[in-house]
Amino acid sequence: MTLADLTGTERDIALAMLINTEGHIGLQLSGGRNKGYRYPTLKLNMAEESKDLVELSAAWVGARVQGPYHSPSRKRHQRTYVWVLIGWPALDVLMRVRPWLTEYKAKRADELLVGYQERQRRDGRTTCFAGHELTPDNIYVYPNGKRQCLACRRAWGGYKGTRERRQQERSLLYDADLLRAEYEIKGAGTIAQELGCSTPTVLNHLRRHGIEIRPPGHRVGGLN
Repeated sequence: MTLADLTGTERDIALAMLINTEGHIGLQLSGGRNKGYRYPTLKLNMAEESKDLVELSAAWVGARVQGPYHSPSRKRHQRTYVWVLIGWPALDVLMRVRPWLTEYKAKRADELLVGYQERQRRDGRTTCFAGHELTPDNIYVYPNGKRQCLACRRAWGGYKGTRERRQQERSLLYDADLLRAEYEIKGAGTIAQELGCSTPTVLNHLRRHGIEIRPPGHRVGGLN
């Protein structure tokens, strides 16, 4: 039997052995200069003569082989081939091979798998935090596996919702008579909350229309 014939648990054991000897488990920044989100990373880096093994293991995990690269850290500056998994795909592989990793590699994997367990718990929910049903037609799945409620996205983060709020904001803030009436009844803070803008923005438009701004602590509706 060859490595290409391995399946299931036997394949995971072989992959764990490769990670123990030539693999790297860590975090990778999404941006340069030590900025951005840190993504879990699983990397396999092997010498040029092991190219076939790198390609085979890359096919097992669904990664793309990169290289060859010149590696100064290796003897005689050998050329190497690499595959890299970032984010949830890396965590999925680590979850499978965790029982056969060495003590050091297993410790590094456990540090990254804490978030994996939290994701599994969240994926079992049937409603979002706002109480919307998480049905298949109400879920958006990001490339990294994160789920988002579409009802919440439309209400707060969607482009359509943003345009509608801006149109509502313009229709009120640029109408002096309507803004004066709303201000007398609700006050600047309540108007800002309803429009999804800041209180200073509302106050600036009040001044622009020449509307007298009540002092702090003054109750709405003309009551003292």
